[in-house]
Amino acid sequence: MKLSCQIPAVLESIISRKIIAATAQEMGIRVEPSELQHAADQIRLANRLQKAEHTWHWLQKHHLSLDDFEELAQAN
Repeated sequence: MKLSCQIPAVLESIISRKIIAATAQEMGIRVEPSELQHAADQIRLANRLQKAEHTWHWLQKHHLSLDDFEELAQAN
């Protein structure tokens, strides 16, 4: 990551997500289960994950847990 000069962009993204999450929590904004499901479906569609086994393989490939996937969907 360092050699590809992506560290500033990654740090900015992390900080932005933390600020948004903190602000949403302060304001009492919550993600509805149907919205979370829609976001997860969009992630699967964007990555051509048509079956559950494809999703599990993708999660393993990217070293993500199911909780990580839920957090990813919530951030989107």
